[in-house]
Amino acid sequence: MIRILLLLGCIILAPTGNLLLKWGVNECDSIAETNLGVVQYYLHVLSKPQVLVGAVVYVVSALLWLAVLGMMDITAAYPIFVSGAFLIVTVAAVLLFQEHVNWVRILGILVVVLGIFLVSQSARWYEPRPAAASIGLSAKMQDSNDRHSVQQNIDQQG
Repeated sequence: MIRILLLLGCIILAPTGNLLLKWGVNECDSIAETNLGVVQYYLHVLSKPQVLVGAVVYVVSALLWLAVLGMMDITAAYPIFVSGAFLIVTVAAVLLFQEHVNWVRILGILVVVLGIFLVSQSARWYEPRPAAASIGLSAKMQDSNDRHSVQQNIDQQG
């Protein structure tokens, strides 16, 4: 259950962060339309509260994503994440920024959602696997135990 909640958190927070970034950037002229240098332009963009909050929200979503990756196959989690985020951004962009969505985009969204449904039907959800370092350590311990057992057998026969 926790992995689903974390994944939903990522699906909601990542697009929210991106939408906030878009909102902040929309309050500025584009870099091509301004007389500011590159550094000055980005300082101006970063001075927008929406951009700062959006960046923080996006970082939080990345931290949640790290937890998701520790609990799920990326081949199951990533398509679900991307398609959910894609749907949220598309709907919000239409509602908040009056972006145009034509029938080709709608068809594309439907294809993505169908693909995600198919992926989710075949996904194997599992408990976290041991870290690679732990696997390496246990293999070394087993090897050491094997050598110790061999040495004991030699000592007992000798």
